[in-house]
Amino acid sequence: MRYKYFFIRTFNLLLVLVLLAGYQIAIHTKNQEAKISKLEGQVASMKKDRSDLEKQLGITDEKNGKDSKANWKDGIYEGSGDGFGGKIQVEVTVKKNKIDQIKILQAKGEDSAYLQKAESILETMKEQQNPDVDTVSGATFSSTGIKNAVQNALERAVQ
Repeated sequence: MRYKYFFIRTFNLLLVLVLLAGYQIAIHTKNQEAKISKLEGQVASMKKDRSDLEKQLGITDEKNGKDSKANWKDGIYEGSGDGFGGKIQVEVTVKKNKIDQIKILQAKGEDSAYLQKAESILETMKEQQNPDVDTVSGATFSSTGIKNAVQNALERAVQ
């Protein structure tokens, strides 16, 4: 057995490498679990903030049979939100306590393709009389920016 020591050392080296890889996987898993836990805490905080904001705006849960429309003052209100490429500014017109019109005033940094897709959310908000609608697939950040901008404008319209 001429190569006996060579095979023993090679086996030992492979064993050490496998143990190091297992240790790295365990550390990575622990870090991922910590990140998930942190994100879950942030989601809970955001849900509470959303609930507080809905109460401020007078938006209630339709599932519980309550009115989802806020008590908005008539007028024209501007708001802004962060989209895919920067700030999106909107103008919301409220007439007879309803969202009458929503215009995008400015969205300089937005990619035109994403913005064009996201603009379909404007009609949905008018139909539902609520800025809390589903985002547009394929333009999630831009449509979220529009939603946040409309929400920001309507905060100024609360009676």
